[in-house]
Amino acid sequence: MNRTFRAIALAVLAIVWQRCPCAVVELDSTDDIQDSVNAHDPGTEFRLTPGVYRLQSVIPREGDTFRGDDGANIFVSGSVKNSSNNRPHV
Repeated sequence: MNRTFRAIALAVLAIVWQRCPCAVVELDSTDDIQDSVNAHDPGTEFRLTPGVYRLQSVIPREGDTFRGDDGANIFVSGSVKNSSNNRPHV
């Protein structure tokens, strides 16, 4: 019985892991955000450190999130396409 429980628990964890890669990528203002988006799987969380991100154009993938540190000053110059309606945002 203990062996069966472990097998079921491992199977459930494998399914959850596949659905939620939960990758977190930290970016700073010298990084190209789109290159990072292209290099990682959909559903990645991108953490932006404080700074000015100039001339950035970003097309996120399904489930990607972009967050800054609490209280951080982040300025993005360029456009971001909203994946739900494909309209650029500045």
